[in-house]
Amino acid sequence: MKNISKRSRRNPWRNTRNDFKMPWQNIWATLLTVLLPFGILFLASNIVLRSSAFYTFYVSRSGVTRELPYSIENSDVAGAFHDFMMHGKRTFSLTENRDYKPQQVFGEKAADVMGDFRLIADISLVTGIVILIACIGIGIWLYRKGSNKLLYSHYLTVWPELVILLVLISVPVFVTPIREALMYGIYGKDFPPGDSLLQIFENGFWTYFGVAQILASIVLMLAILYIMKKFVTAHKMFKF
Repeated sequence: MKNISKRSRRNPWRNTRNDFKMPWQNIWATLLTVLLPFGILFLASNIVLRSSAFYTFYVSRSGVTRELPYSIENSDVAGAFHDFMMHGKRTFSLTENRDYKPQQVFGEKAADVMGDFRLIADISLVTGIVILIACIGIGIWLYRKGSNKLLYSHYLTVWPELVILLVLISVPVFVTPIREALMYGIYGKDFPPGDSLLQIFENGFWTYFGVAQILASIVLMLAILYIMKKFVTAHKMFKF
């Protein structure tokens, strides 16, 4: 009996069933690393697409309104896009600035395309907000568990992931053949030739959007970096 007892004490598998613990801090930190780049990208896109400053800058720099056969100003075009994307108008439309028989600048096809465009933007906005809330919750949980170093180190790994994601997203934006193929799939064959919306989109709109999206993503990441530097690394965050 003594030999059996000694052998059982030397057994490496004896009473080890409860020794393993799930590395929840690492798991949640990894999930944060995966989610945050997508949240940043979705929010940055919506900041650009719903900003009046972006549309004002684009129409003024591109001069696209001078190419349209309508009596409209840059502010009219920028306001039409901004108001519609901010749900200020139910239907995407713009009327000429003249008293005698003013015409509609955008047709029914343009209204349908912009309706789908806003729907996609709305879905991405909701998704980005949900991801942001989840990331904030994970960050607070990790900090309260004393894993602030783990939190900060995983945040730093988000930078290269975001760069890779932006590069992948930028390919169809900046490479003309790919962009035209995608836009053809969106617009379809029914888009009238010389349509105003088509001219606006094909006059460098997506290039401006791509640059603005990258800048907005960097600004959001720098804002998070500031919070990390000020609170997390200084051991001041959410003292409960």
